[in-house]
Amino acid sequence: MLAEVMRKTRQSRRKGGGARGVDSRKIDVVIDTTFAKLLADAGTTNELLALLAGTNDVVLSELEPFLEKRPYVLATVLRQQGKVERVLELLKG
Repeated sequence: MLAEVMRKTRQSRRKGGGARGVDSRKIDVVIDTTFAKLLADAGTTNELLALLAGTNDVVLSELEPFLEKRPYVLATVLRQQGKVERVLELLKG
C-alpha cells in the first residue's frame, strides 16, 4: 500500500504536480529514494531497475545497504551509474 502511494506521488510530481519551489528538488529526492528503498526491500527488481534506469533523484549511497543482499541488482545499478571499479570489487567478492 505504501509503495502504491509513493508510486502515485512520484508520477504526479514528474508530471508537474505538487509543490514547486526551492524545496521541490529535496522533496523529489526523498520520494525517489524512499520509493527505491521500498522496491528493494520488497524484492521488486524489475520496477526498481526501471526506476533507476530512467530520470530519477535517488541517493544511491542511501539505497546501497538495501541492495547488499542482492549483489546482481547492486552491480546492475552501479554499472548504470558508470561505477565500473565498484562493480568489479563487488563481483570479486
